[in-house]
Amino acid sequence: MPSQNADGTVLDINVNSVKVRNWNNTVTMVPILSMVSQSFVNWRGMENSKGRRFVRSVNIDIKSVFLLDDKLLYDLKTIRGCRLPMRKQKAAALRLLPI
Repeated sequence: MPSQNADGTVLDINVNSVKVRNWNNTVTMVPILSMVSQSFVNWRGMENSKGRRFVRSVNIDIKSVFLLDDKLLYDLKTIRGCRLPMRKQKAAALRLLPI
């Protein structure tokens, strides 16, 4: 419930309020009236799947996106830790090509 700054797991329900542990480990008390009069999202499926929710904005400058040329590909292969993932990616791409 964004209006109540409650975004997490319900810890306790009593006559007057609902105690919610937010994803950032803060605790928020939400009045019962807000729970029955406003909408909220049930995240139980994510919790059961052992997933974690991240809310981040990533700004990408459109001018920084370009096709990979042979020189840059060669330079990337010289970086430690990049060679094996790049080989796996190339092998996966070749499997998708029609014969």
